[in-house]
Amino acid sequence: MKNMKTKKRVSKTRRSTKEVQETKSIKDTINEIITKRLRFKALNEPQKEFSKLILDNQITVGYGPAGTGKSYVSIFKALELIQLKSNSYNKIIIIKPVVESEENLGFLPGNAKEKLEPYVASSLALVDKIIGKKKRVELEELGVIEIQALAFIRGLNIDNCVLVMEEAQNMSKGQMKTLLTRIGTDTKFIISGDLDQSDRYKDVKQSGLYDVKSKLIGIDDVGLFGFELKDIVRNPLISKILDRYKTTDVPKSFINTEKVLLTENKKEVKPKIEPAKKETKKVSKNEPGFFAKYFKW
Repeated sequence: MKNMKTKKRVSKTRRSTKEVQETKSIKDTINEIITKRLRFKALNEPQKEFSKLILDNQITVGYGPAGTGKSYVSIFKALELIQLKSNSYNKIIIIKPVVESEENLGFLPGNAKEKLEPYVASSLALVDKIIGKKKRVELEELGVIEIQALAFIRGLNIDNCVLVMEEAQNMSKGQMKTLLTRIGTDTKFIISGDLDQSDRYKDVKQSGLYDVKSKLIGIDDVGLFGFELKDIVRNPLISKILDRYKTTDVPKSFINTEKVLLTENKKEVKPKIEPAKKETKKVSKNEPGFFAKYFKW
């Protein structure tokens, strides 16, 4: 009988522990995984402004050249927000259009999540950079970080989460409209892209990102921010490369420099000077004085 009572007590203890775990706030679980308090530090004023827009608005759209930190700021602010207990955000959804960069990978094996991973790899790499891969995997297993396909968002109500939409230059106008109308209660949308690097549209004006720049102007709770070449922080060389791609002709100064460099690199070869041949004047026999020259009388 004593053994039976002991077993019952143990089972009651286990049950109560399980109940505590179930009732534990998701925020507590997130903070148990991400133990260090995340605080975003902007590298320049544009990043600071973009970060503030994310905090102040439900929908924030950032566009501009590569290397300005659009993705990094978006991912960092999303992680920062789900960690804070002062809000209701308890999930991050990462979405990217399934568009390849001038290549076709063909059929990809695996389930929907595994098929999408190559397309969102750069976003997940940023999460790893901020909190570490192990913690990111734990959050994915808990459903706190979720990869979603743009094709499957129609009909969804997105509540209590931060949605990060990247490479928005590859979205159609219809896809952008569908995405924006999925926003629910206590939700933030952070949308970013580079209009100069669309893999889908030759005419960038057909892009959903280009369209939304003008469509959402003046709406409350919507922030729009444009980065410029001078805002690039990844590597100063990027701005020079992008600037060169915008011009069709190579600068004259570069061409002149190239000629000088080629001349300097060439070995000076002196031309061979052959000795001049002596010209022998032919004298005709009929010329006067011909015989006098050769015969003495």
